[in-house]
Amino acid sequence: MISVAIPLSKIGIALGSILVFARVMGDYFVVRQKRGGVTFPMAAA
Repeated sequence: MISVAIPLSKIGIALGSILVFARVMGDYFVVRQKRGGVTFPMAAA
């Protein structure tokens, strides 16, 4: 069963990772645009 389930789920894991990454980056750019392009590094806080 493992020899069948793992190869079949690789595509779903890859696509899910891409969708989550796109959503997170989209949220980052929306916040950046609302601030007027000014970003504050976390280390400076």
